[in-house]
Amino acid sequence: MEKGMDLKTRRKLLKAKIRSIVALPTVPHILDKLSKMAADPAVSVKDMGRVIEKDQSLTSKILKLANSAFYGFPRRISTVSDAIVLLGFNVVRSLVLCSSIFEGVEKENVSLWEHSMGTALVAGSIARKLGHKNPEEVSTAALLHDIGKIIIMNLFRKEYEEIKRMVRLDPGGSLELEEEVLGFNHADIGAILADHWNLPLTLVEPIETHHNPSASRKLALESSIVHFSDVLIRALGYADGVTDIVPAVDERAWAVMGLKRHDLIDVVMECEESIIEVKGVSLG
Repeated sequence: MEKGMDLKTRRKLLKAKIRSIVALPTVPHILDKLSKMAADPAVSVKDMGRVIEKDQSLTSKILKLANSAFYGFPRRISTVSDAIVLLGFNVVRSLVLCSSIFEGVEKENVSLWEHSMGTALVAGSIARKLGHKNPEEVSTAALLHDIGKIIIMNLFRKEYEEIKRMVRLDPGGSLELEEEVLGFNHADIGAILADHWNLPLTLVEPIETHHNPSASRKLALESSIVHFSDVLIRALGYADGVTDIVPAVDERAWAVMGLKRHDLIDVVMECEESIIEVKGVSLG
């Protein structure tokens, strides 16, 4: 892809290229039904909860995630309808997707799962610290920020092994190596997949720009939080299973967040207390 190409054109060509190579995972059938229900003013939260609760395995996973440390609710969420009320439909919809796409990878690459959970924990803590109106959605964007890596692992297996081999020789260049081998990187794929699933921009853009938050067009704060959380959780020892290198923090992202030193200390202390609980959250 030509470097001088504008973002809109590059994204259009990239989307066409990825879809020509592989059929992207489809939205679980239940989400089609839930999305139609959410658009109907006559449908209640309890009605949507009942649809999800017909699938006991899915219900268990959603409640496990909703009650994990990174959402930080003081009381236990005991029903799916409670989760929809407290977390919002977009978050619960994303948890349904998360449980379906992460489940097959969790045992193979537990580091990626723990890294994603840890990033979500940090992002939620920072969002609350900054008084964000919807910290749960920011946390969910962080939980999904590396979904593109799962697509690479599952559908570009040969290329994934080549990238890992090259990363061992150049640990700091994993993003560039993805682009060299595939022609795109995991953030590109993640954003296209999230868009393919009709997820809201509040989730798509932070996924797309989590390595380059300065490129965020409408959600600079959210993208900056996910970016910084990704870096911080790596610094705390939770890498993604490919490289342990801790990248530099984007200066603009740091400025956008406006965190003070004492805020950062509070976030680290809060997360260190919860990180063990997050490690124990399994989709199995």
